[in-house]
Amino acid sequence: MFPKRISQKMSSLIKPNSTLTTDEKRYCECLLLTRVPGNPFTNCYKDIGTTSTRCDTEYNYTAFTKAQLLKVAEQRYITIPEPYTREQMLKNIQKHLQEI
Repeated sequence: MFPKRISQKMSSLIKPNSTLTTDEKRYCECLLLTRVPGNPFTNCYKDIGTTSTRCDTEYNYTAFTKAQLLKVAEQRYITIPEPYTREQMLKNIQKHLQEI
């Protein structure tokens, strides 16, 4: 079961002025942290009881670790630069956000 509260660490990964509800924030956190095999969107919905289509626009990507950036890229089919650079990965994510 996913924690009821948003972790201190996660709170910095969501924009400070976010309008997400607490449950939406938990759902977005779950998407980043889940290690359960299968579809993370379905697994997090089952665990949290809600979804959000706004995670992508509410994340503070500059605070993400490399692993978190790669996880978002994998989940959203965003091109991972070769060779990997953080700056190019952030640009690819921003491009994806403009297209949605």
